[in-house]
Amino acid sequence: MKRLAATLLTGIVLMLAACGGGSASAGPPTLTMSGSNFTGNTSLTIKAGQAVTFKDESGSHIISTGHNQLYTAETGAPAALDTSTGVTFTPGMTQSYTFNTPGTYQITCQVHSGMNATITVTK
Repeated sequence: MKRLAATLLTGIVLMLAACGGGSASAGPPTLTMSGSNFTGNTSLTIKAGQAVTFKDESGSHIISTGHNQLYTAETGAPAALDTSTGVTFTPGMTQSYTFNTPGTYQITCQVHSGMNATITVTK
């Protein structure tokens, strides 16, 4: 009887582990900002119509399309990001933007040198 209970318990534990412990869906891909850089994955690939969440953990940032602190127009990018004034983020701010048009979009912080990310949108 004890052996059967142990076998059943082991099976349940293995099933829960395979399911990821019942954790919720991860949600949209996220570009996290901290201090003077993006942290974690700075090269995202998404499908057209999918959103990317920008999360500011610390520091103030002005995020736009472009590279190395310089705004560059990117046809098809979300309008809020595709402006010379960009979007100002402050610590604790989170905002999502939907990328509808396939292509590769360079994202930069106009305040911090070298703070760049790439979002590739597929069909």
